[in-house]
Amino acid sequence: MAFREIDEKNRVLWDLVDDAGRIQPGAVEELQKTYADEISMIPGTNAVIHLQWETWKSANGWLWDVPKGYGNVTNPSIETK
Repeated sequence: MAFREIDEKNRVLWDLVDDAGRIQPGAVEELQKTYADEISMIPGTNAVIHLQWETWKSANGWLWDVPKGYGNVTNPSIETK
């Protein structure tokens, strides 16, 4: 699918707010009408995946969170806390 087709397909999303970030009059109603089928669809499952996190620390002291058990096979200089 070309970008222009994707852009037109999602036009209602791009027109939801103006350049200042304010919601355009009637835009929410148009969004609800355009995506009514998707909004009313019942999901195939109600499973919730709860992620557990762990903190990684680089040799330089930088910290960031990753999913627990993610592993670090590419950079052995990073330790988990």
